[in-house]
Amino acid sequence: MTIDSKRAPRGQGRETLLGAAQRLIARDGANAVTVRGVAREAGLSIPLISYYFAGRAGLIEEAFDAHVSRVETLAERVTTTGRRGIEAGLRAVFADRSHVLVRHELHIEAARSGIYGVPFHRSRSAMSRIVSAGLHASGHSTETRRTARGAMAELESIAMTTAVEHSDDGLYTAAMIAYLGVTFGDVRGPSGPASSSKKSASGTHLCP
Repeated sequence: MTIDSKRAPRGQGRETLLGAAQRLIARDGANAVTVRGVAREAGLSIPLISYYFAGRAGLIEEAFDAHVSRVETLAERVTTTGRRGIEAGLRAVFADRSHVLVRHELHIEAARSGIYGVPFHRSRSAMSRIVSAGLHASGHSTETRRTARGAMAELESIAMTTAVEHSDDGLYTAAMIAYLGVTFGDVRGPSGPASSSKKSASGTHLCP
């Protein structure tokens, strides 16, 4: 195939298009994403999308896969980088508004189509590992999967509610970092915010 306009530097076009697709999924929802819109957002040509992804469907699938792969990488790092890696993982998963919205869209698409079932479960598994590591590092009991799943469900609910309340990325991030600081305060060490004495039903600390 001949790509005759708006070439990306070698090796960068694919990642640029995936990033653009993820931004549009977060902003407009997966169903609203178009090939033309992604090309415009990326500043690249439409033929590049066909070249890398064979069309819109392939682009959306790979955008979700790249999102899940990032979560899996973060989950792997929490076992090798200690408390710093745990904090980075929690912030990336819950305090990045675009990341949360892409994950929400993945959940919706998984409910609609079987092709997204596998990435959905991969995402949930990786997130559970990150949350479990955070609970363990902050002194919470993680004897059962239910504990981590309950905490994860609660954090997901808080993240979505906060995304509705704060359309500004900066305000959203600040609010979620505050929640995470209270929930997993001990992960950040002595200089981090003190943990609240109020607990949720899942046993994790939540902001008042």
